[in-house]
Amino acid sequence: MPFNGNTRLRSEMGMDKQHLSSLPSRPIAFCGLLIWALSCVTAQAGTASPSPTEHYRLEQHGGGLGVDIDESVVVLAVGDTSNGQQWVIERLRRDRNWCGKQTADGKCSARDVTVHDWAASSTCSAVNFYVAGFADFRQTGSEQPTLLVTDSPLVTLQFTAAAKGKPPHVLKEYAGPLVSWWRDAEVGLKPCWTTEPPVIDGRPLVARLTPPKP
Repeated sequence: MPFNGNTRLRSEMGMDKQHLSSLPSRPIAFCGLLIWALSCVTAQAGTASPSPTEHYRLEQHGGGLGVDIDESVVVLAVGDTSNGQQWVIERLRRDRNWCGKQTADGKCSARDVTVHDWAASSTCSAVNFYVAGFADFRQTGSEQPTLLVTDSPLVTLQFTAAAKGKPPHVLKEYAGPLVSWWRDAEVGLKPCWTTEPPVIDGRPLVARLTPPKP
């Protein structure tokens, strides 16, 4: 075939166009990889364990005449991107009663029950009401319990969030307004308790209270 300069030029230009058309695929592929990596990081950050803030801690221990209570309660403020801040109450309680149940022939039988459960304001509005009640006792509660010969457990309330590096403000009662209020709160919160921790931003809340080993 005779040499034709125009044919060769068109051929070389066609090759250059093909070569150039393949170049943008590399930065596009890199950008796609970068976007994928960023999405992975974002996804991992979105599923990180929430960091709740403990505001109050209530302890109830003791008793008598064969009836004993060991209870720990923490009140947490938890941020949720979908529901905003919510309150969560975590409870670990053990009840021992020498006559907690009866046999078929009417005799007393010991009962030893431990519960570990949660109540969240996102699913039970009563939680907001009783959390507000904790704050009321900061000014009215007693720091030193009256010494009593009693079969009642000692109820202790700590204002942990207000401590700011200092020992938390602590109230203690064997009998009094705090004890009476907590008895009412136990009744009011009864329908709120669930054995499953609340899900915050797609992840179950990590327990702060640890049941004793059997």
